[in-house]
Amino acid sequence: MDIQSPSLAILLSNGSSNPLFGAMQNKPVVPAKATHTSMAAKQMEERQELESRHGIDRKMEAFKTAAANAKTLEEALADPTIHKALTDVYEIKILSANANRFADVAASDPEKPGSAVLQSGDRGLIKLAQDLSKSSDGLAFLQDPEYQQSIKDILVSIEFEEKAATSNPAAGNAFYFERQSLTIESGMDILASARIRDVVYGALKIPNSMKSRPIAEQQAALDAKLNYDDFQDAGYVRDLATKYLDNTDIASPIQKPNAMSILYGGGSGTGAIFNLLS
Repeated sequence: MDIQSPSLAILLSNGSSNPLFGAMQNKPVVPAKATHTSMAAKQMEERQELESRHGIDRKMEAFKTAAANAKTLEEALADPTIHKALTDVYEIKILSANANRFADVAASDPEKPGSAVLQSGDRGLIKLAQDLSKSSDGLAFLQDPEYQQSIKDILVSIEFEEKAATSNPAAGNAFYFERQSLTIESGMDILASARIRDVVYGALKIPNSMKSRPIAEQQAALDAKLNYDDFQDAGYVRDLATKYLDNTDIASPIQKPNAMSILYGGGSGTGAIFNLLS
């Protein structure tokens, strides 16, 4: 395409308000399966590049330093770097702006009825507290190199999934589902995450209207179709993700722009260079 023509059209109109400018900026997404396949093939290189670009090594060094210097678990959890990393990794939906309260709640006993963490009702926060309680010393667990490496790996995965989603949201969902699949033990584990639910519903061709039905009804529908032990099988998970991607592409085929429709405006009347100049 002649790069001078769009520039001229923009100069003759109101810049970004020109429909041609909007049409060219609104790039079509890549098909879901193609995005997933392409990024999966170069996942190691993509992850290394994202790790470097987003300064994850630097953030983890700050995490390790804060954990090493803390005298108590609560002190470590209240550190802004640790607070932010754990909130992201565990997908904690509350207390993102209150690190001190977050520390108190996360350090409470998840096995004690009425504890602060159980009262919070936040699945991510409860999971964090459960992980911290696996050791007799929660601070030592937070300082464990293996645990810290797992935190780093998930932070990179989050960036990787977000990059996939910029080309096609379904591709990002598929990568997320594959990463989280080992945590699925029941229908509630699926329904608790909108992204996992979308992948499973899409793969099984469960209509979107089911999402508005009562939770018990949705769970019963899943129970009738799934053996939850299968989610421990990487092959089964991969097949389910592939079905979701295929069905997504069938339901929402990508309409590639036609050069002549851009020049002449097609049937919509938007972005026609010759219309603008006539």
